[in-house]
Amino acid sequence: MLDGLAPAQRGVSANLCALTFDDGPGQTTEALLNILRDKGIRGTFFVVGARVHLYPDVMKRLVAEGNEVGNHTFTHTSLRQRAPVEQLSEISRTNEELAKLGIVPRYLRPPYGRYDNATIDAAAAQSMTIALWSVDSRDWRKHDLFAMLPRKSFGVRGVRGVFLFHDNHRETVEAMPALIDRLIEAGCTFVTMSEYVDTSGPLCLH
Repeated sequence: MLDGLAPAQRGVSANLCALTFDDGPGQTTEALLNILRDKGIRGTFFVVGARVHLYPDVMKRLVAEGNEVGNHTFTHTSLRQRAPVEQLSEISRTNEELAKLGIVPRYLRPPYGRYDNATIDAAAAQSMTIALWSVDSRDWRKHDLFAMLPRKSFGVRGVRGVFLFHDNHRETVEAMPALIDRLIEAGCTFVTMSEYVDTSGPLCLH
């Protein structure tokens, strides 16, 4: 499992940065894809299964442009409050929707970062690993560009980590070009979630 602490300890020498986006696809996802394309950056999108079939063209474009797709459950429910069989259903139903588009996710990000041992087992049963984040933008409640990321994320020694955003927030998408420029100035090397893990070494298992 790649938990909240492990990402912060990885990618140190290369200043690796993985931009991840939860809760889509949605009406603003394509605008975000335009920004990533224009910046020459690939992100990782943890999608909600119930929304996948609503935006098939967006999903196809997302993958075609080299972005990675992860599982964010089918209804965005807190898995820790669900029975094991319900957790497995939430995860497997999303994988089934993605399989229709030829997508096989490597990672599960439980909504709100809430999970238990049953979640870990359910993810493993679907050949996935839980992946959280190391820098939370909290963009769901802060819409000010300069408040969106903590100052400590941009230290003089470089920046690294797995950054959490939401692609269904218009303010986040509008702020993304300037945020990316800020990360570039801080020495960030952009990678997908898988590239971040594969470049940084074995997963920290718990």
